[in-house]
Amino acid sequence: MPRLPRVVGLVLCDRMEIDVQNGQMSLVGVFQSSAFSSFPTAEQTFTAYCALWGGSGEGTMEFVITHLPTERDIYRHRRWRALPGAGQVMNLEIKVRRCIYPAPGRYAASLRFDNRELTLRYFDVFLRRGGP
Repeated sequence: MPRLPRVVGLVLCDRMEIDVQNGQMSLVGVFQSSAFSSFPTAEQTFTAYCALWGGSGEGTMEFVITHLPTERDIYRHRRWRALPGAGQVMNLEIKVRRCIYPAPGRYAASLRFDNRELTLRYFDVFLRRGGP
């Protein structure tokens, strides 16, 4: 049975960039909430990032976004992953594509490994009033 890793944060951002010259990684456009002028929204693209420390084995990593008022999952990404191993860190980038928010409200982003929750964070989606 795999040993679960520890999660060091779960960050939502526009994108992750890696400078190939020096190997440095940057998270661009970190956000805690989003606002849109109409719902359902157009398809959204962004990145979910976290660092995984330790753990061992292989299994299915799953990232899910849930609209909490309706308890409906609106986005799901699954991929087979090998955990980094004892004392090792893995930078995990999940490119979220085609995520459509059905309504304003509170959402949950959760990361699971073999159906066991590793971390959960909440974020809000608002109706933008006036302006672009």
